[in-house]
Amino acid sequence: MLSLDGKLLSNAICMATMTPPYGPMWKFEDPGPHVMWILESAEHYAWLVSHYTSLCESYREVFKLPHDNWRFDVELKKYYSAFPRNPWSDPPQLVEDDCKHADCVTAYRAFYLKYHVTRSAYKKVRRPFWVDDYLSRSDSADQMDLTATIENADRILAAGDSTLKD
Repeated sequence: MLSLDGKLLSNAICMATMTPPYGPMWKFEDPGPHVMWILESAEHYAWLVSHYTSLCESYREVFKLPHDNWRFDVELKKYYSAFPRNPWSDPPQLVEDDCKHADCVTAYRAFYLKYHVTRSAYKKVRRPFWVDDYLSRSDSADQMDLTATIENADRILAAGDSTLKD
């Protein structure tokens, strides 16, 4: 995920400024919905920089050394002015139809749980609470019922628990 964030940021900067200090990390003819979403607003760009920085910090905690991309952290913060001052909008949901949800956080969590999480994941770091909650309800990774997870996420969001957004 850290490399993907770096690629998205690099390409958004290239498209927004046309004069980045380094070339795009991942060239493509069609920038895709996520890069277009980043280009819509400085808030979107700021969120992704924050997410990227958090992933770099997590990497440092787990492996006791900085990620190779950490050196771009300061450089990335110089580009906020290249993005328009539009209000926040949720990112596009590029997930399977059975995971789509009105809330993008819930949709991506459902996708992650259904298609990527196994009980053996998270050997070096603590699993997020929402993964533990989900795994405690299923007998095996093959018998995943996302309904309860989505309903629980809706309940937590309705109660205003900001930890779900982390």
